[in-house]
Amino acid sequence: MKKYLLISVIMNCYNVEKYLKESIKSLLLQTYKNWELIFWDKNSRENSKNIVKRLEDTRIKYYLKFMGV
Repeated sequence: MKKYLLISVIMNCYNVEKYLKESIKSLLLQTYKNWELIFWDKNSRENSKNIVKRLEDTRIKYYLKFMGV
């Protein structure tokens, strides 16, 4: 059995709900399947967290990063 390298994709997000579904969908549609998405939500005031959590894909890791003021 072949072993495939794990590809890590890092996505930073801050109030870009408008483009989020399309961005993640492009990753989900890839033919290469051994990947993970490290999703950094920089304390968005939009629906970003819910969009990501609804996907229920174990390859997607959601992290919330609080930005200091």
